[in-house]
Amino acid sequence: MLDIGAALQSITVPTPAGPMNCLLGYDDPAEYLSDPFYVGVTVGRYANRIRRGRVLVGGVTHQLDVNEAVTGNCLHGGSDGLYRQRFQLIEDDEQLVCHYDSPAGAQGFPGNLSVDVIYRLPGDYALSIEFVATTDVETVINLANHAYFNLDSNKGPIDAHQLTVSAKRYTPVNESDIPTGEILSVDGSAFDLRKRTSLRARSIDQNFVIDGRVGLLREAAELYSPASGMGLSVHTTQPSLQVYTGDHLRAPFVPRQGIALEAQNFPDAPNQPGFPSALLMPGQTYRQQTVYEFMPPTTSHAYA
Repeated sequence: MLDIGAALQSITVPTPAGPMNCLLGYDDPAEYLSDPFYVGVTVGRYANRIRRGRVLVGGVTHQLDVNEAVTGNCLHGGSDGLYRQRFQLIEDDEQLVCHYDSPAGAQGFPGNLSVDVIYRLPGDYALSIEFVATTDVETVINLANHAYFNLDSNKGPIDAHQLTVSAKRYTPVNESDIPTGEILSVDGSAFDLRKRTSLRARSIDQNFVIDGRVGLLREAAELYSPASGMGLSVHTTQPSLQVYTGDHLRAPFVPRQGIALEAQNFPDAPNQPGFPSALLMPGQTYRQQTVYEFMPPTTSHAYA
């Protein structure tokens, strides 16, 4: 764990062949302050993209920091989002709380936002991340972890990994990677990943609508490496999962060296009336959870 961005630097899982780190990460924590790939960090105040960086909150249009030059969008909260901030770490025997107070106007977002990212180990092979936030004025919020997973010991490209996503629907995007507002069936599309699918020759950066009731912890995806026999199951209370196969990773990494499985609200939800609300009001508490459960070759599911 790091205080910068409440980041996951590594997750080491015991296996019959020895301990295996299942994440990409930088050896030097200082590199997280200039990292362009959001490796392992908490992204926000709004994970994913907001069209042209504009949101209407409380009848006022707020201009957010635009940090995608080509598209003109706000990505992951802007150029100095939560992923660049140093969180206060509060540890006890049962959990690690990463706390940060984001001031009103940070990256253009309204309201003073109090954020806790809470890490727990609920099972032998499970890591729980709970996101909790409050505000003093109406605002928008969408927090997520941006870990890149690689379940092979040699950390080569993830092409041989196999992925399953529990999603009958997805949100198509336009040329600027912003959702069109439609919610379409995955039937007959390249995004039908309901059965275990090899990632070889598949380039994915897409938001999937996770099956089941929003707010209940349910399985969103499974990742498996035939080479190592290691598996990973992602559970979440969130409406959707952004799957990104890391095609634009560069040095010190290589393209497609890791896959991000980002449990979150829909991209650009504040500008899409048919999407789940991203509003947070004073007196309310934003609360959501993601659980990563690892399955070494000799184990079954440890988390329920």
